[in-house]
Amino acid sequence: MTMPVWNFEASLTDDLGVVPGSLRRGHNVLTGGGAWILAQLVAWQTMPLPDDVPRSIKRIRWFEVGTGMWLETPHVETLRTPKLISGGNYLRLASVAPAYPDASRPTRASVKFSVTYTKPELAGDPLISEVGLIADANDTAGDYGLPATALAATEQYPDVAFYKVIDPPLQKLTGVQNLIVRWELRF
Repeated sequence: MTMPVWNFEASLTDDLGVVPGSLRRGHNVLTGGGAWILAQLVAWQTMPLPDDVPRSIKRIRWFEVGTGMWLETPHVETLRTPKLISGGNYLRLASVAPAYPDASRPTRASVKFSVTYTKPELAGDPLISEVGLIADANDTAGDYGLPATALAATEQYPDVAFYKVIDPPLQKLTGVQNLIVRWELRF
């Protein structure tokens, strides 16, 4: 029997581990903006060597969570209702684990993104129902559209590359410490 392979996982944790019933798994939606970003990564603006200039320097760098919900289609551009996390920020920097062909899956190339939201960051609305992987705002070298220290952004951040509805929504309970989100993009 073949087990299903998920590329998205979210769960709430407390001092004892994963909160029972909080694990959500599934597949994401590559948005139109995400497809554009991936296409730009393989294209060159100018050639030949040694002065190659990439068409875009945008990279997927941020996570955003929300309390709303869109239909999971390639037409998603923003989260429906982004959640303000601590410090007046909407975005969190993603942790990226090198996951190019490894011993467990030598024929698959992938990249893994993860983030852990702490209890203070999730204060307020107890529901989390949508998550997005977000690209840099600008294409200029050294200017990724957001200050690296403040991680500030507007509520309607435009570059959602991958989108996932968490259904049923995750509801924070008393004693819950963290929300952990893991995303793996496979090629």
